[in-house]
Amino acid sequence: MSSGVNMLCFTASFGVALALEVMGLWARPRWRRLAVVTAALAGLVAQTWYLANRASSSPWAPLSSQHDWYLAAAWGLAIVYLALVLYQPKASIGLFLLPVVLALIGAARFASTEPMAGAEMPRIWGILHGVFLMLGTIVVIVQTVMLFDKVRLTYTDNVLTYDLNLPTWPLAAVAWAGDVCAVVLIAIRAWRLVFNPEALHDEHFEDKASE
Repeated sequence: MSSGVNMLCFTASFGVALALEVMGLWARPRWRRLAVVTAALAGLVAQTWYLANRASSSPWAPLSSQHDWYLAAAWGLAIVYLALVLYQPKASIGLFLLPVVLALIGAARFASTEPMAGAEMPRIWGILHGVFLMLGTIVVIVQTVMLFDKVRLTYTDNVLTYDLNLPTWPLAAVAWAGDVCAVVLIAIRAWRLVFNPEALHDEHFEDKASE
């Protein structure tokens, strides 16, 4: 019962942070950033406490079950999100990261808490690969958000090229669209690696067999 309450605590905290990030699309009162940091920090502390409890109460924890791996991935992304909020307060990075954090926590809620057998251990590497791929995606997401700001500014300021006096915002928009496509494709790959690595493993062997 207590584990369910603990998971509810940090899930609710990250949910509040996401709601505040969405609110920032329309209004940014002075107290919003402090509230976002407080909600994210509260969720991170509660999740850290939950994972520490798992590690102390189970000789095989942490990172021995699917439940632990999903939560560890969400915990790592939450740390990255909090750091970005503190150092890049104007970037709406939470709109991209927090849904992934909540999705991983949701997956952990229904994942098995039993230690994985030896035959299942390769799945860990697939999940780990997916987690690091997500971290790489964060860099592209930050670049995409910053490039969108450039598109918006060049459009509103009507910035023109020096030679032909053409607007520069369409060129920036094309680059931004390329970044968006990269984010979507990398996110799909990471999602499959974390949640369904067996399918990629089977596809690899099917390709080898067809050769």
